[in-house]
Amino acid sequence: MDDWMSKEERQFLEDEWHRIQDRKAILAEIEQKLMQMRDLAIEATQQSLSSEERYVLNDEFQQLQREVNQLYDQLY
Repeated sequence: MDDWMSKEERQFLEDEWHRIQDRKAILAEIEQKLMQMRDLAIEATQQSLSSEERYVLNDEFQQLQREVNQLYDQLY
């Protein structure tokens, strides 16, 4: 072990590193869900969709939005 860093300091840094890695994973998941939401929004603009199809897309979009909000809450 390096003399310039105590065991407690090393443990603190390791803990923070793990927190950063966890947050990176959450942010990647949020990004993936936002991209799905974007795709759904683009799909919903198609003129050929029925009202029922738009309802299904909106329902899926709202579910993804709830999931993003839950993930966001995990960041803090």
